Amino acid sequence: NGYFASNWDIEWGTEGFIPTGTPTVNDTPDNPHTLTDLTEGVSYDFYVRADCGSDDIDTSAWVGPFTFTTIPQGATCDFPLTYTNINDPEVIDSVNADTRELWYTVVLDQDYVDVQFSTCGSVYDTKLYVYDACGGNQLAYNDDETSGFCTVDNNQSLIEMETLAAGT
Repeated sequence: NGYFASNWDIEWGTEGFIPTGTPTVNDTPDNPHTLTDLTEGVSYDFYVRADCGSDDIDTSAWVGPFTFTTIPQGATCDFPLTYTNINDPEVIDSVNADTRELWYTVVLDQDYVDVQFSTCGSVYDTKLYVYDACGGNQLAYNDDETSGFCTVDNNQSLIEMETLAAGT
């Protein structure tokens, strides 16, 4: 009976895998249990059963599959893409119709002047925000730049900042 169980077995794999009946996580007391070594942006199935003994004899029937999808990097402020070289001429990432937000983080190693963030060249209508930290203060915002910097059309965004201090 899973209600009174204190240990569980879990078998997991990528969505659609064929379960073997052999636990990939055996006798875990953790509820909920945290899986490790998952790949970002991938869907997984898992099956679970109560395990009332350490010998895998006193077990309930497997239930599942239950499906979940890991968060792709850059999808949230808490799991941003890391931009490590501020002097790169450009950073290009795939944005598609399913991508609603793409988060980056950069910690500056020195003070910079005349910094530009842009989405010039994007085929999507974009907005840019610059924050001083995840969940922090908004430093800048732009939607549909009109200066002519982005030559494709005015649906791209541009933020120009006079200075950014080291450590931000």
